Amino acid sequence: MRIIGLKEVAQKLQVSYKAATRIVNMEGCPKLPRSKWQTFRIPEEAFDAWVKGGCKS
Repeated sequence: MRIIGLKEVAQKLQVSYKAATRIVNMEGCPKLPRSKWQTFRIPEEAFDAWVKGGCKS
C-alpha cells in the first residue's frame, strides 16, 4: 500500500494545494486517522478508486 500526501493529491488532480486540502476533507475521502495539525496520509489505491467513482462516500 502506497501512502501519498496533499502534494501528490494536488499533482494527480492538477489542482492547487488548497483545493487538494478541500478535496481530502470531503466526506468519504479515504484517509488514515490523524490528530489535528498532523499531515494527511492517503492510501493511493483507495483514493484513486474514490476519485474514479465520482468522489462519493
